[in-house]
Amino acid sequence: MGILKRISIACLFVFIACSGALAQSTLTGIVKDQSGAVLPGVAVEAGSPALIEKSRSTITDEGGAYKIIDLRPGDYGVTFSLPGFKTVKRDVELPSNFTATINAEMAVGGVEETITVAAESPVVDVQTNFKAQVLPREILDSVPTAHTIQSVGQLVVGVQMDVPDFFVHGAGTSQTSVLMDGMIINGLQNDGAVQSYMNDAGAEQMVYQTGGGTADTPTGGMKLNVSPKEGGNEFHGSVFAGFEGSGLQSNNLSPFLAKNGVRVVDKIGTYRDIDGTLGGPIIKDKLWFFGSTRFFTVNKPVANAFWIPDGRTYADCVNAVVACRQAVNDQSINSVLLRLTWQVSPRNKLSAYMDRLFKTRDHDVTAGVDPKTAGTYWNSPIYETSTVKWTSTISNRLLV
Repeated sequence: MGILKRISIACLFVFIACSGALAQSTLTGIVKDQSGAVLPGVAVEAGSPALIEKSRSTITDEGGAYKIIDLRPGDYGVTFSLPGFKTVKRDVELPSNFTATINAEMAVGGVEETITVAAESPVVDVQTNFKAQVLPREILDSVPTAHTIQSVGQLVVGVQMDVPDFFVHGAGTSQTSVLMDGMIINGLQNDGAVQSYMNDAGAEQMVYQTGGGTADTPTGGMKLNVSPKEGGNEFHGSVFAGFEGSGLQSNNLSPFLAKNGVRVVDKIGTYRDIDGTLGGPIIKDKLWFFGSTRFFTVNKPVANAFWIPDGRTYADCVNAVVACRQAVNDQSINSVLLRLTWQVSPRNKLSAYMDRLFKTRDHDVTAGVDPKTAGTYWNSPIYETSTVKWTSTISNRLLV
């Protein structure tokens, strides 16, 4: 087999795989006239500030049907136009991973006449049969969570935590798929059970699909798809800061626990989370950027774990023969995130994303372990999620 033929076959398989893994939303529907007859050849245009190319367009087929795919979540104005008919405009709020059915009825009239329908938000996706919960940016910002995909997942009915990962319907954590903009980013350890840490400030929306998985889902459990922020034609930024100290919690060391040999219990020593974002245009309508940096620290004192003084034993600490300082599982996750979106030409767009994490766990200890001699030090030098995505509008009916 020639090299060109092999490359062609490989590209075909990549195209098929990517077409099934598109993470964005779709507008579809049928256009008719006032008598109920379908209208072929109607120009349908979907415009939104969420699109760097400003709008996407297509033409209805012989059955009056249209479909515009790979749309980012946001507010859209959909325009239907055909010579000899009044132009129809529909406003719609399009969530992530959603197929919105927007039908239109066009009346005979002059081109200069326009019918505008008030904004609406489709509440039912009648095109797909999977069960999913969309968590938009407003919820991610307002609900008090640890700002991780695992903690946010607990807002979805049926999701269970298996620290530090999560699953649904009793399936193992290796059956949970985590995707960034349509690309799976699960870790390779434990058969894919290790789910990535990421800076959730870079997410526009998170979609937790808990049932009715489609053919492009690589596992049988839950699928989480994260739609990333892209910037925009205006500058936007945010700052989040969270703190919790030991003074904000009580001591739940009960007489029963003390009687059974527990001297100190698990606590939250210090929790700090500082996150800043900034996005906007480098060149308006041409090149956008979005960036974020996060400093996340959790210091957790461990039950019956102590810094054992020299010449003393663990039993001396448990029995309070000598004063012993409680050992702390201290860890930090610092990250830098950057996304660039480039409208190369009217029909071609290139986007690149990188989320680089620096995770350190200085003393991973358990009860009975002296952190000076037996504590585990974790360092993750290569903890990165990167994607590059190219889309090309070949014609009004073909998007690669």
